[in-house]
Amino acid sequence: MRKGNPFGKYGEDDFRLLQPPVRVEGKEQGLKLVKAERNLLEIELRDATFALTLTGFDTRRDLIVRVQEEAKNDDTENQLHGS
Repeated sequence: MRKGNPFGKYGEDDFRLLQPPVRVEGKEQGLKLVKAERNLLEIELRDATFALTLTGFDTRRDLIVRVQEEAKNDDTENQLHGS
């Protein structure tokens, strides 16, 4: 895609994270899979060292990944940071 927002241009026929040939691996390696639908994957980290692998994408196409961190607002998080 030369113009526009590739995330906004996603189409159902591009890929779906939970349908072959795409595979999500690493669920038991320091993280919990919270949500996987269409082109959105949400995980919860359980360990500072974690592994997540996604395979099965068309090698003739570019793959863009956007990562967003969401901080939790609970007592445990506050205790970890000394609040």
